[in-house]
Amino acid sequence: MKFYTAVALYQKRKLSLGKSAEFLGMDRLDFIKALQQENIPVFDYSHNEMNEIVDDTESLSKLLK
Repeated sequence: MKFYTAVALYQKRKLSLGKSAEFLGMDRLDFIKALQQENIPVFDYSHNEMNEIVDDTESLSKLLK
């Protein structure tokens, strides 16, 4: 039950990945593995968030040239 509470808080972005793992008494890698075992996405970005990431990456790439 505590695991699913941590997952819900993580998915709602109330807890970070690290804080969710800490809440469960495990390290980040173990939390990631537990998410994978339950087929829960580790990173779940919306379409808009993905577009922002791509735009930021393209802008940074242009600055570095």
